[in-house]
Amino acid sequence: MECKGFSLKVFYNERRKFVLVCDFELLGKKFVEGHYILDVSREYYEGECANEEEVAVQIKDADYVSLIGDQSVKLGINEGLVHKDAIVKVQGIPFAIFINTLT
Repeated sequence: MECKGFSLKVFYNERRKFVLVCDFELLGKKFVEGHYILDVSREYYEGECANEEEVAVQIKDADYVSLIGDQSVKLGINEGLVHKDAIVKVQGIPFAIFINTLT
């Protein structure tokens, strides 16, 4: 599948909404640095090809959001879900998680 945006995967577990977002070009890659392993496996992260607006709609009411890649993490920051100090980088690839504890 050719995609120039994001891979967006949404699923539900009981009453919780989980959203996985990664820059599409990172799918299927694995990054290792020290004791950190960032495995962007297709089995877990591959979803629909989405643009920025589609991702923004899905992450706004999610209980758990995983963001991998420059554009994905930037979107999380712009939407107010991620603080720049909460970003971890593995081999230069940014990664952030948002967990909504208010629902």
